[in-house]
Amino acid sequence: MKCAVCSRKLQRAKLRYIVKINTFAAYDTFEITLDDLFKNYDTTIKKLLTSLRKKSKKALEEEIFKNFKFYLCKKCRNEYIKNPLGKRVKRLKKLKA
Repeated sequence: MKCAVCSRKLQRAKLRYIVKINTFAAYDTFEITLDDLFKNYDTTIKKLLTSLRKKSKKALEEEIFKNFKFYLCKKCRNEYIKNPLGKRVKRLKKLKA
């Protein structure tokens, strides 16, 4: 097994780190009104089914849930936890007066 970042060989009995990332669709509950119960949703459902048929099963699943698992060496883990989202950090330079 190798570090996912630097490709350093990792040994099973030695120190290594596992990074697990789970992404899933957020679900916000909504309130159903009396009007909602009496609406005709046939057209809406037909459009939804048509759009779903155009996508593969895997693509649909990944829109709802996707997980990742990576092994890291200590050095790469220490760098990873400093910036887990990989955002570019703008470093401000002090202007000399």
